[in-house]
Amino acid sequence: MINSCAIRIALACLALSGPARALPTSPSERATLFAACAGRYAAQETFWGRQADEDRDSDTFDALTEAVMPAAIDYGMPPAVARNAKFHAWRDHAYLRNDAEFSPDQGRRSRARDRLARELTECSDLIR
Repeated sequence: MINSCAIRIALACLALSGPARALPTSPSERATLFAACAGRYAAQETFWGRQADEDRDSDTFDALTEAVMPAAIDYGMPPAVARNAKFHAWRDHAYLRNDAEFSPDQGRRSRARDRLARELTECSDLIR
């Protein structure tokens, strides 16, 4: 029998943990997601300058992409899809960063900053 203290602790942990993000079910969707996160972080690292190798989150997502690629290819995904996802995510992130820093429109800067933060948080939540 579970005591009430253990139940309260479990409920408190669930309440404080925030929403869980489920990984996509198909290997190709996982590969595309990991590649997009690698591209976002690579763009962020380019903007802020090169970081020490052990601190590069883009490398973590590159490794995750590589790990899931055999299953994604077996699932029917061409390898170019992951490369394209990484490239497009890098480009989109760079454009957003440009808007966030240099747009003359305050509303556009604010929206770009919010989207940058949201996209990086989505990726960060996958590895932290």
